[in-house]
Amino acid sequence: MKAMRATVLLCLLLCPLQAVTAAPIDATPANWAEVVRGLAKSPSADTEVRFQSGIYPVSAALEFTPAGGQVVLRAADRATPVLLGASSDSPLIRIEGAASVRIEGLHFRHAGVAVILRNDAGVQVENNWFDDVDGALLGVGLTGARVAHNRIDQTAGTPIFLQGGAGAVVSDNLIFDYLREKAGGAAVALDTERAPTVSGNLIRDQFGPGAAIWARRTFGARVTGNVVLNVYSYDWRAEGGGSATVTGNHFPSGAPAGNSLVTFQEQVPAVLSAAGLDRAHRGLVRAAPDPTIPGACSRVVASAGDRSALVTWHPPRFDGGKPVNAYLISASTGQSLTISDAHFRSEGYARLDQIPNGKPCTFTITAFSPLGHGKASAPSVAVVPKLIRPTVPGAPRLLGVQRDGGMACLRFAAPLADGGATITSYVLTVLPAKNRVVFTGRQILRLRAGDICFGVIDELGQGEQYGFTLTAANSAGESRAASLSP
Repeated sequence: MKAMRATVLLCLLLCPLQAVTAAPIDATPANWAEVVRGLAKSPSADTEVRFQSGIYPVSAALEFTPAGGQVVLRAADRATPVLLGASSDSPLIRIEGAASVRIEGLHFRHAGVAVILRNDAGVQVENNWFDDVDGALLGVGLTGARVAHNRIDQTAGTPIFLQGGAGAVVSDNLIFDYLREKAGGAAVALDTERAPTVSGNLIRDQFGPGAAIWARRTFGARVTGNVVLNVYSYDWRAEGGGSATVTGNHFPSGAPAGNSLVTFQEQVPAVLSAAGLDRAHRGLVRAAPDPTIPGACSRVVASAGDRSALVTWHPPRFDGGKPVNAYLISASTGQSLTISDAHFRSEGYARLDQIPNGKPCTFTITAFSPLGHGKASAPSVAVVPKLIRPTVPGAPRLLGVQRDGGMACLRFAAPLADGGATITSYVLTVLPAKNRVVFTGRQILRLRAGDICFGVIDELGQGEQYGFTLTAANSAGESRAASLSP
């Protein structure tokens, strides 16, 4: 690993990025249409575009095929440009075959995958803000890419996806509120990459099933110094062979060995302060476009009970620029309920009562912010409440515990039988003091029979021995306890 790091450094010293020889293009919102026409006429030339402050509507992707040339897209000094897409399905930038690419100081909003790069070298994507996009960056066949100090939030799918390249560095990015509409992705995904480094990133608040950092058929990966919080399934996952050194990270599961547990981001102030836009570029956030109402919620799912239903959903892909503070849950049979965003983030669901038994019922969700409410979601699949007499679930299985100072991560498996009602929580009792900790949220609701999950607790005495019991709870009560001795 030391030899690889020295080789990369030597390459950077001996092979600096070439300067763009063409005269820079100074873009403003007023001349933007003219600039786009000019770029369309010469997509293969060296290009440098300096964006002044303002909003730039992008109706179709800006495409560059410089065939070994250089492309620079950057904000002018202290400018705060916003590239605003016209469609949630289209990219904003597409570059292929460049000898060097630099994208810096731009705000990308309302697009599919915002930036698509193919077979480019010397890539630098730094200090940009991506929000309300499907993903921030798709890089295919890149050599020596550096993706650093970006802020990426409110993405429908995978924020950063690198495939088939070599020597990539993904570092010091702030990534949160991702996988809002899709499942099976990751915050940082590596596919058949060679010798990538993923370090110093702060990754939190994942909504769909997936991972924080994922690698497939990737060799020589170095994953270190990352902080991961509130993930749905995995903090780190490797598939399809490959090799990786994964140490010095702060993971909610603590695994694999050589990494530490974390329960909240303030425990790692160095990463918290360094991740995301650097000081010179934080004006991007202060100069965001005027906020608007939130978008529509998605992935609404309901399960029926006796004159009741549990409903869960994904928040809007985009909150409009003001945080969502409440949700209205409406049943097709006329019942409704409003809950706070804090309640939803804690519990992961809402329970509606007084729904007639025997009648199919669908549910829609509407998000509210200080500016008003967005559109109602598409309705859920219909469910039929009916008279049931659930029993308590079967007992879960406690699989093991990992201690790290005053914290502990407990791995457990969901019961094979739910007793005829949705399991809404797991109750952990810490012995001998009999302190109780309740695990709830979307992750708990989506567990199927035998699925493995983990929960992290803190404020344990360092060096002291503890035992644990765990029960599963549904509307009928708590199951028999599984136990784990000190």
